[in-house]
Amino acid sequence: CVRMGREGEDVASTSAADGLSLRMPTRFHPASVKGAAWQVLAQAGPEGLSLAEIVRRMQQQGLRDMTRSSKTPEASIGGALARDAVFWKTAPATFALQTVVAFHRSNSPGDKTAAADVKSEANAVKDEPMPDVKEEAEEGRRGQGG
Repeated sequence: CVRMGREGEDVASTSAADGLSLRMPTRFHPASVKGAAWQVLAQAGPEGLSLAEIVRRMQQQGLRDMTRSSKTPEASIGGALARDAVFWKTAPATFALQTVVAFHRSNSPGDKTAAADVKSEANAVKDEPMPDVKEEAEEGRRGQGG
């Protein structure tokens, strides 16, 4: 699975005193799915947000109305974010900005290898196959006798 973008492309500056300063990657349009998700996740912190919460906040902030353009907004957003190196999957159906996760891990007391772990985990995620949603749905129907 090839991921778009590159890690750290959304960093404006970092310093221990000033913290992390982010800027949205120029390839994201503010009203696009990724642009709206980036804006929401930039405020979320290293633990990230669930896909349902990302959708809720995007709509609440007027960034994008996913209910008009998608029957399954969480799946649409999850698929888009999973294919981009700027976003980091922190748990099932939960995403954060990769830069924010790496910054917080590298500034954790006593955790000198954390930032390297994020990059090695990101490379491992790149090699994972994307699940085939249609195939999983068919398997679920077969299991229900249909």
